[in-house]
Amino acid sequence: MLGLLDRGSTLLLLLPMLLVLLVVLIVVWATKSGSKVAHPVSAGMPLTPMVSVVAPAGWYPQGNLQRYWDGTSWTEHTAPVA
Repeated sequence: MLGLLDRGSTLLLLLPMLLVLLVVLIVVWATKSGSKVAHPVSAGMPLTPMVSVVAPAGWYPQGNLQRYWDGTSWTEHTAPVA
């Protein structure tokens, strides 16, 4: 019985190391054999501008008050919730 416990505890000690080794091998394999995707500029693809979505100017609830958003930043103007 003691021999089985020794084997089991050895396996429990080796298991985390084997898992780390497996992950390292997978990462190395993936980086060496992975497909290389060309950068859009180097591939001659046109660049498209990034579009940012901004909330329109107006009053927005903030706790028990409303605060005014001018379309680019919050102002100091507040009003009670109607």
